[in-house]
Amino acid sequence: MNRNIIFSNFNMIWKRLILDYIQALLIGNGADQQQGDLYALLKGSIAGSHTDTADDYKTDQYQGDSHAPQMILKQINGRRKTCENFSFFTLDDAEFRKATRANSILHFQVNLLQTNQNQILKEKVKLESVVDLIKHQMKENRKSLRKEIEDLKQENKTLKTKLQKTVSDNKDSQEEVDFLHNENNVLSVIVRDLKNQIADLEGKEFLNKTSIGGLAARCLKLETENNALR
Repeated sequence: MNRNIIFSNFNMIWKRLILDYIQALLIGNGADQQQGDLYALLKGSIAGSHTDTADDYKTDQYQGDSHAPQMILKQINGRRKTCENFSFFTLDDAEFRKATRANSILHFQVNLLQTNQNQILKEKVKLESVVDLIKHQMKENRKSLRKEIEDLKQENKTLKTKLQKTVSDNKDSQEEVDFLHNENNVLSVIVRDLKNQIADLEGKEFLNKTSIGGLAARCLKLETENNALR
């Protein structure tokens, strides 16, 4: 549908350009009545109606009668060319051949536009394929991410359970540590008391040794006196 619209628009443009070009030539060269009627005939043919007159040529010097088109066609019979939706032209006119070159340029531009359109359509198909591939990949990625999220949630739940158990064990361990610390304090007090008692016993032992030494000296003296009495 777009292709038909493009060709239709360009057909209308190049036909309009040719008419304007021929009109400029006729005005510049001082065209006669028959040439003016020929222009009116061409213009009516392009517009799809043969009711146009020489007045449309923007000059009042071309007032042909009703038989002018038939007379012109007889004059150019044997030297005419048929174009799609176009009337007859003389092929010996050099200026007309110049005008047809503009038609060729427009056809080239249409072909170029068509080629560009085909390339754009191909690129569109490629891009649509890439978009579909990306959508599929994104869908797979979302599935993979959902699975990873579920796995991470489960792992987080397991870690929370382990942490709670560790905290509970740590609490029990702390209670045990506190108990042992209290026991250690008690034992420290007992050890300190024992050390004091040992110090007292050492003092008493020293006094006892001194007393034993005195008693030994007295015994020795008494034994000496006893031996002397014998």
